[in-house]
Amino acid sequence: MSGGLRSGEQRVFDREAATDLAPAGAARTPSPLSRPPSTASLEGGRFAPGAMLGGRYRIVEMLGKGGMGEVYRAEDLLLAQRVALKFLPAELAGDVERMERLLAEVRLARQVSHPNVCRVYDVGEADGHHFFSMELVEGDDLATLLHLVGRIPGEKALDIARQLCAGVAAAHACGVVHRDLKPANVLVDRRGRVHVADFGLALAGSASGVEASAGSPGYMAPEQLAGREATVRSDLFALGAVLYELFTGRRAYRADSMAELRRLVEEEAPTRPSEIVGDIDPAVERVILRCLEREPANRPTSALAVAAALPGGDPLAAALAAGETPSPELVAASGGEGTLAPLQAIGLAGTAIVLVLLAAVAASTSQLDRFVPFDKPPAYLDERAREMLSSLGHRETALASISAWTYDPAGIRYLQEHATGASTFRPLASGRVPALWRLYRQSPEDFHPTSGFSAVQRNRPPLNVPGEAQLDLDPRGRLFGLVVVPPERETGPSAGEPQWHLLFAAAGLPSTSFRGVTPEWTPPMACDRRAAWVGEAPELPGVPLRLEAAALRGRIVWLRTIGPWSKTVKERVAGRSAGERLAEALNAALWVLMFLGALVARRNLRLGRGDRRGALRVAGWFFAAHTLVWVDQADHAHTLAGEWSIVQRDLGYNLFLAALLWVGYVAVEPYVRRQWPETLVSWSRLLANRWNDPRVGRDLLVGVVIGAVATLNEWAIAAIPSWRTGAPAPPRWPFVDGYLLQLVDHLVHSTLDSFLVLFGLLSFLLVLRRRWLAVGGMILFFVLLVAGQSGPYAWLALLPAVLFGAVIVIGLTRYGLLATAVGAFVSRVLVTTPWTTDSSAWYAWQSWVALAILAGAIVWAFRTVTAGRSVRMTAALEA
Repeated sequence: MSGGLRSGEQRVFDREAATDLAPAGAARTPSPLSRPPSTASLEGGRFAPGAMLGGRYRIVEMLGKGGMGEVYRAEDLLLAQRVALKFLPAELAGDVERMERLLAEVRLARQVSHPNVCRVYDVGEADGHHFFSMELVEGDDLATLLHLVGRIPGEKALDIARQLCAGVAAAHACGVVHRDLKPANVLVDRRGRVHVADFGLALAGSASGVEASAGSPGYMAPEQLAGREATVRSDLFALGAVLYELFTGRRAYRADSMAELRRLVEEEAPTRPSEIVGDIDPAVERVILRCLEREPANRPTSALAVAAALPGGDPLAAALAAGETPSPELVAASGGEGTLAPLQAIGLAGTAIVLVLLAAVAASTSQLDRFVPFDKPPAYLDERAREMLSSLGHRETALASISAWTYDPAGIRYLQEHATGASTFRPLASGRVPALWRLYRQSPEDFHPTSGFSAVQRNRPPLNVPGEAQLDLDPRGRLFGLVVVPPERETGPSAGEPQWHLLFAAAGLPSTSFRGVTPEWTPPMACDRRAAWVGEAPELPGVPLRLEAAALRGRIVWLRTIGPWSKTVKERVAGRSAGERLAEALNAALWVLMFLGALVARRNLRLGRGDRRGALRVAGWFFAAHTLVWVDQADHAHTLAGEWSIVQRDLGYNLFLAALLWVGYVAVEPYVRRQWPETLVSWSRLLANRWNDPRVGRDLLVGVVIGAVATLNEWAIAAIPSWRTGAPAPPRWPFVDGYLLQLVDHLVHSTLDSFLVLFGLLSFLLVLRRRWLAVGGMILFFVLLVAGQSGPYAWLALLPAVLFGAVIVIGLTRYGLLATAVGAFVSRVLVTTPWTTDSSAWYAWQSWVALAILAGAIVWAFRTVTAGRSVRMTAALEA
C-alpha cells in the first residue's frame, strides 16, 4: 500500500520517533522485558504485585510499558518458572480481525525454538485483558547497551552479530518473519547470550490495522515503507540496520518525519560505516551495505549468508543450527585450512608409505602368480593360439582378433573343498586347473558386441559368424578349449577322418593315458563326428579329466576339457553364493533408486538446493574417464560406418550413465550437505579446483592410509579362516590387459563405490535418526556382506570384517568422501596389481607403475598438506 501519509502511520511514527529516529545518545525507553522496574514504570499499571491471573500467574512486578502495552514479571505456578507477561493494548483486544491474525502469528512463533530467540509460550486472557507469556530474559536490550557505550567493540560486536543472525535464521526456517527487528527487540542476557524478542508480535504495533507496513521507523525496508508485503529479505534490511548501529553507534537512517524517512531510504544510500569508524573490518562493511540494498533481490539470500560473510566464526555450524542446507561454498569454506605441522605431516606420510608396502606384500602372498606359472608373456600365448588353429586346419584370414586374460574361481573353490593343509593350491602349479587362462578369439569380419562398451569376451557376443574361432590356453600355452564356427557352405571334399591326436598334442596330454568313452557334453555347433576320452594329466595324478571333442567334415571344431570343477550353466546359477545374490539384488535396487532419485533431484532444484556445478563436474569427469577406458577396451571396427555405429551406441550409453550420475548427485548430495556436511569439505574444495588446498592433501594422505589398512583387513578376512585348515589364502586374480587405463577405471569405480557407501550411511541416518546408530548399521552391513562371501569359516573373519567396515565408515565420517574415494582406489591398485620383485617377469612393469603412482600421490599430498614449505627433519623435530 503506497500513497500519502495515513493517520495510522503518523501515530506509529510519533510513537517511535523518540526512540527510533533520535540521534545516538538521546534518552530511550528501557526494554520492558529486561530492564528493572522504576517508579515511573509502575505508575498506572493494571495489576499490583501479588495479583493472580487465571489461577496460574502471580504478578511479581511491572517491568515497563510502551506502545505494545504493559509487561510484567510473573510466576507461572503451574510450571514453577518465572515468565514475562506482555499485555496487549485495549484497542487491539476489541478488534476481532487483528486478534485472529495476531493469534495466528503467535501459533507460528511458538514453533521457533532456538537459544538466540526469546520464546513465546502461550496466549491467555484474564478479566478481558489479553496477554502473552514469554521467556524472561535477565539483562539489557541492545538499544540500552548502545545508549550506554555508543557502539560495541569489534570482537564483542561480531559475537552479537553472529548470534543475532542465528536467531533470525532459526525463525525464518520456521516460516516466521519478524517485521519489527530493531535494537530494542534484541536482548542480551547477563551471560552475553543474544535473544531476539517479539517474533510474531510485530503486527500488533500497527495502529491502523494489521498492515504489511507494521514495523519501527528507521529499521523498515523500502517495501515496508511503501506498504508492500514484508518478507524474509525485509527482515534482512532491518538486520543490516541493526548491525550498522551495532558497529558504528549510529543509525543508518535518521529523519524528522515519515515522509523524510521514505525519501532517504528510497533515494539515498547510508553513510559508509568506514567513514564513521575507521577500523571497521571491510567484510563487515560489505555485508551491512548489502543488507541495506533498496532492491530485495540485491540483499543476501538469508541470515545465514550474512553470518557466513562475517569475519571468523563457524557459519556452517550456524547453518546447521538453523536447520538450513548449507551451500557447497559454505561447506568448502568450513573445516579449517587443514595444514599439518611438519612432524605431523612426516608421521602421516611415513605411516602411509609403511602401510602401502605392508599391504603390497600381504596382497602379493595370495596372488595367482605365486601359484600358477606365468613365465610366458601374452604375446607368446597369442601367437601360440594362431599356430594351433593353423595346425588343426583352420587357415581362414582373420580381419579382427582379441585376446585377454580370463579368470574362473571354480577350480580354486574345488581345491578348497577337496584338499587341506599347505598343499591345498599346489595343483595350480601344473597350469591344468583353470583358474586363469588366455582367451584368443578371431573373426573374418568385425565383431559386433551388443553391450559392455563393445568389449569382446568369451562367448560374448555369441560365436555365430562362419569362420570365427575361440581358443582357451593355459598359462603354459596348452590348449584346453576350442570353438570354431563352420562355414555356411562347403563344396570341397571332406578332410577325411578327424586327426584327434592333434588335440592331444595341442593340449600337451599323452593320448596313451586316456581311453575313449561315450560323449556326454553337447557341442554348440553343427558336427558330424563326436568323441570323448577320460584319463589323467601327468601333472595332476589322481584328478580325472575328460576331453569332449567334435569335428565336421574331418576338421576338429570343438574341444572342451572337463574336470571335477566343471559345472553346467544350471549348476553355476544354482551354486551362487549369498554374497553374489545380495550383490545382484543391490544392483537391481540401485537402478530403481536412481530413477526414483529423479523426483528428488527435481525437488532439490526447485528449492535451490541442488549443486548444479558440482554435479556437472562429477558427471563430466565420469564421461571423460569412461570414454578414455572405452577407447582402450572397445573392439573397434575396421570401417567408418562400423566404427560410427559403435561410437553412437557406446558413447550414447556412456552419456546416459553420466546423466544418471548427475541426477543422483543432485538428488543425494544436498541431504549429505545438511545431515553430514563434514564429509564433503575437501570434496567441495576439490570440485572448486582447489587442488593445492592443504585439506585436500591431508585427506589424500589419510585416504592412502585407509586404502592400505582396508587391504590388510581384506587379506586378513581371507587368510584367517584358511588357518583353520592350515591352507594359504585363496589366490586372487591380479592380471588384466590394458593395465594403465584399468587404473583410470579403478578411479571411476572407486569414486562411485564411495558415493554408494555415503548413500548407505545417509539412508541409515534417516531411518535410525542417530549418527552412532547409522555408523553401527553401516558397519554391520559390511560384516554381513563379508560373511556371505567368506565360506564355511566366515566366523573366524568376524574381527577383521568388523575392522574393515569400521575403517571404511569411520574414515568416511571422520575424514570425508575424498579420503574414502582415495582409499578405495588405493585398495583396488594394491589388490589388482601383480606385485613382483623379479624385474625379468613380463608383468614387472605393472608393479613399478603402481608404486610410482602411489609414491607420487604421497609426495604430492605431503607437499600440499605442508603448504609447499620446505620441511627438514631437524626443524620438524624442533617444532
